[in-house]
Order: sequence, then C-alpha cells, then structure tokens
Amino acid sequence: MRLLSPRAVALFAHSGCFARPPPTAGRSRPFAGPAVAFLQRETCERRSGKHPPPSRRPFPGIFALHPDLPSGAASMSAQAGNAGGGPPTDDAVVRDVSIKLTPSEERLFDVMTAAAESYERGDLSVDESQSNLKFRKKDERDEGPSDREAPRERIEIRVAGGWVRDKILGMESSDVDVALDNVSGVRFASIVQEYLLKLERDGTIPAPKKRHRICVISANPDQFKRLETATMKVFDGELDFVHLRPPEGAGRDFGSPREDALLRDFTANALFYNVRTRRVEDWTGRGADDLLGRGEAGRRVIATPLDASETFCDDPLRALRAVRFAVRLDADLSDGVRSAVMKNEEVRRKLQGEGRGSVSRERVGKELEGMLSGAGAKPGCALSMLIELDLAPLVFPLPQGAGLGDIEEGQYWMKASDHVQALADAIKYYNQGEGLANDSKTPAFQPLVKSAEMRLLHLSTCLSPFRDLSYEFKKERYQTVVTYMIKEGIKFKNKDEAAISKLLGNVESMRSLLRALGRQLAGTGEHPMEDKLTDTLPSLLPPVETGMLLRKVKELWPTCLILASVLEIRAVAGGGDTTAGGFGTVQDVLRTSGEFHRAVIRQGLDNAWKLRPLLDGRAVVSTLGLGKPGPMVQVYIEEQIKWILLHPDGTKDDCELHLRKVQKERDAAPMR
Repeated sequence: MRLLSPRAVALFAHSGCFARPPPTAGRSRPFAGPAVAFLQRETCERRSGKHPPPSRRPFPGIFALHPDLPSGAASMSAQAGNAGGGPPTDDAVVRDVSIKLTPSEERLFDVMTAAAESYERGDLSVDESQSNLKFRKKDERDEGPSDREAPRERIEIRVAGGWVRDKILGMESSDVDVALDNVSGVRFASIVQEYLLKLERDGTIPAPKKRHRICVISANPDQFKRLETATMKVFDGELDFVHLRPPEGAGRDFGSPREDALLRDFTANALFYNVRTRRVEDWTGRGADDLLGRGEAGRRVIATPLDASETFCDDPLRALRAVRFAVRLDADLSDGVRSAVMKNEEVRRKLQGEGRGSVSRERVGKELEGMLSGAGAKPGCALSMLIELDLAPLVFPLPQGAGLGDIEEGQYWMKASDHVQALADAIKYYNQGEGLANDSKTPAFQPLVKSAEMRLLHLSTCLSPFRDLSYEFKKERYQTVVTYMIKEGIKFKNKDEAAISKLLGNVESMRSLLRALGRQLAGTGEHPMEDKLTDTLPSLLPPVETGMLLRKVKELWPTCLILASVLEIRAVAGGGDTTAGGFGTVQDVLRTSGEFHRAVIRQGLDNAWKLRPLLDGRAVVSTLGLGKPGPMVQVYIEEQIKWILLHPDGTKDDCELHLRKVQKERDAAPMR
C-alpha cells in the first residue's frame, strides 16, 4: 500500500477529492455543438450547389463564413455548457468577472470546442504517434480516419495562468496555455490537429502553406518541470497543451482543477478560463480578489495558494517570480511570501545553485530578463526589491576568491540600492525637468533618457559598486567580479557582458568630462538653461577628449553619461566616491549632464565613433614612407581621428601635412 505524503493529504483536504464521484457513463454529447452543426450543414449545402467552393470566395475566418452561426460568447456557452455532462460546479465560477475575447480568440476557442465535441461523439480517430502530418503518407492525408468510434467522456478545456490574469486586467496576451482534465496535452493537440485536417478535406478552410508539427517537451522534474507539454501553432498563435497536475503521491495521472490550482505559484496565476462555458473559474477562492485588490488593504497581493515555503520549495525560482509579478502588477507581497523568500534556507540555497534540486543559472537569468525588459517591466523597482529581500546576492553570486565577507558584501549591496534609487530620481528629473526644449511641451532633457539603453543602464548602475573588484579566475589571470556576475551568475550573452564592462570601464572618464563642464558652467555665473549660455555650449566641450571617449563607448554614450551622473549624485550625497572639483548640489549634476548631452549633439560629436580616417593604412605607409605596415600605422590612424575632431571640415591634403608634422616631431623627440 502506497502512503500519501502530508502535502498530498493537505491537497486532498482542500480539493475535496475524497468525496469526488467516479466518472459516469453516458457523458457524451447527444448532439453536435453549434460550430460542428454549422460546418456539417455548410458542407452539405456546398455539395448540393448552394454555396460556391471556398476557393472561389474570400475566406474571412473559420467561423465568420455564415451569418447564422452564433459568434458571441454567451450564445456559444449556453449550448456548449448545457449539453452532455455540463459545466463544472458553480462554486468556482467568478460571476462578477468576465473576459472580452478578440475575434481571433473567439475563432481559436470555437475550434477547440468543436474539435472536442467531434472527438467526444466518436467522429475523430486520433493516433498520437501519427499526429505530425509531415510524416504521413499522401493517401492518409487525403482520406483521413474512416472508422467511427464509441462516444467518449466530455473534455473540459481551460486556459490557465498568465493569459487569464492579463485579460482580466484588460491587457492583451498571446500566451495561451491550455489545461485538460482527462486527456493528455499531446492527445488533445492531436485532436485539434486532426479536426483542422478534417475541415481542410471538407473544403471549409484552406490548407495552410506550411504545416506545423506538434512538439513535445518532456517533463524534467530535476528542473521543476513536472508535466509533459505539447506545443502547436494554430492559425497565428502558439499554444501549449498540458493536463491538470495531480498532487505528488496521488497515484494517478490527472488532477482536478482545484488540485492543479493549489499547486500553481500564485493565486493570481491560478485562475482558469473555461473555454466551453466562457466563464472565469477561481478554484483557490482568492485569486480574483488578490488580483483585483479586493482585500482589506485595497491593494493587489502576490500570495501563494498553499504555504509559501512549500510552494517555493516546489520550485525555488518562484521567489524571483514573486518579485517580477509584484513589480509588474504594482502589487504587495503577502507576509507569507516575504517570509519564505527571506528566511527559508532551503529555498535560498537552491536558488543560489547549491545542492541537489538547485535552480540552473540559465533559469535565474531568464527570470531576471523578465524584470529588466518586456511589457510592463520596471527594472529599477525590480532591482530595488531584489536587494530589499536579500535576493540580489543569490541572483548575482560572487566568485570564489572575491575576498568579501557577508558583512562587506551586504555593504556593497546597500550602495547598489542607493545607486538604483539615485537613477530613479535622475530619470524622473530628466523626464519632467525644469525647462522645455524649443518652447515645446517636451522637457529639455527627455531626449537623453530616450537615447539611453535602459536595460543596460539599470544593470550597470546596480553593479557599479563592484566595478573595481577583481579575482584570479586562472593562474595569474584576473577578471572583474562584474564579468563573473554577468557571464556565470545570470548567464547573459557575451555582448551584454561586453557592453556593461565598457560602461563601467569608461564611466570615470565620463565623470571627469562632466565635472569639467560643471566647473565651466559655474564659472559663467549664469543658469545653464538660459538661451544666452546654451548658445555658447559647443565651445565648452573639448572636442578631442570628448570625441575619443565617445569612440570607446560608441552608441552607449548617453547611457554612460547617465551612469556617470548617478555616481556624481551619490558623491554629492556623501554616499559615493568623492573627487576634487565635484558638484555642489544634485541639481547641478542633473543640469550639467543634460547640457552635456545637448552640447555633444550641437557640436556634432554624437557620431564620433563612426568617423573614418582620410588616409587608410596603405596610404599612411606610402605617404610617410614607413616601409611596411606595423604598430605605427595605428598610431597615425588615431592621430587622424583627433585631427578630424578638431577640423571637421579639413581636407585630405591638410591631414597629410599634419601627419608629416607629427612624424617629424616624433623623429626629433629623444628616445625614452
């Protein structure tokens, strides 16, 4: 006899499955649903000549072909839900929440419903091993199944998770995850595919130009993927099909909707949309209220259906996901979630990658990417929350040999929190400002923010306190701690590591230029926003030094400029590196950085990294008589760039004279 775990017993108590009656016979539908009835009727009418073949008339969509077909959710659900076995129990239906479907979603759900009805009546015969039409013989594609099978049990089709959440909040979503109650995801995908093939044979829909195979993603419990998933493209959307998950130790393959909902990460993600009844279902009893902020505090809440520690041990990555959803939805973390994230050692150990059942660094990086970019991303808020919950050291682990103890590392992350907050204040100032550009409604410094790479800016700002730390990663070979964090900690691409290294490696030079401009602006005794002063700004930036720096950071120069401003703000506030000749106030820093951006553009330096020498390598060797190419060629190439920055309208002949002069001076200089 197999004993159930305490977690499974708790789930049974929640779900009431001890009292669940066995499936009854005769739950098949006594008649076809409206979608199937119409398709069959239209096929008969076409054969009798009442309708032209579909190839001779336009195709507006699978269920927009006939005016008699009900297209609304209410008319479809009334018939689909009341025929046969009927909808699920009403205690899970959220009656005061509805979802408005788009035409494409209506079409997709109508197809899935009609496919299920056809399968339940025995009209479809599905062989999952042959579900990929690409590998079928031609006669099999033409003829299709011919044997009518016995009626089958009703399939309840539900869309789960993010699509339901976003649609309730009025946002569009293409992330459609379909959950089935009594067939596997692979089998239902095969049912839908077989049904679409039947429609093609009947001439109801045109054959697609390219058939999409059903891809099966196997379960991988070691990486917390508990169920096999089938993916398939239907019309223009990618769908995932999976069966409802039972509790561990239940001894059966299929779970109930309540069991599945209780095993999901958060109550707001545990809502279902029943495709056949067109109703929202909340089997946790809390999902709709938590999502819509209908609790006592009047705020959205990120909470787990069961105990948060158990939920996070089931997949520790959910601790990071809690941060992402809290920031995206502007929601609070429940006390249980906050406690589990900060205090549960097993969750923290697995999230850091230690021991059996740990989370892969790739999954950590992917979750972080969701915080930094994409729809609804608020990277500053997300990074601040990671630091606040003491998750940042787990996301960005230090390499062995970094030489920091826990207390010292904590101090570095406190600095990082201050830097991220300073960045948020700077962006707010740039976007709102205290002046308008060209008498328009656009804040004068807003273009600076728009030209910055916000994802890299937030990441480099957060990691900037670690920029001077390095470690020996091979014998007598060193690299920065930040490089390790990016490449090994979160497994970001090499181009991301290169960009962040470029920003952090040149930010001190940018700070020097920024302070130099600040001193000149302060020396004028006038407000830097006044037209009289801004007209003279191009002459305030040293073209060679500025241009050569911009050639190093290239298109990231606005990002580097804001990063330098953040470090200067922290220096002014007494929480950063102090330097001689710094700024007096935070406003001075922000004004100067905004004027720096405008001056670079006015001076024509914003594309300095695209400058090409007037004489290429061969011309340099020939003109200066160097004999053969060597290291000196690059010296004179760089000398040309400096000359062009000083003389943007200079000619090739003038440049040659300059190079000869430089060569003569170098030859006359004493050897060192």
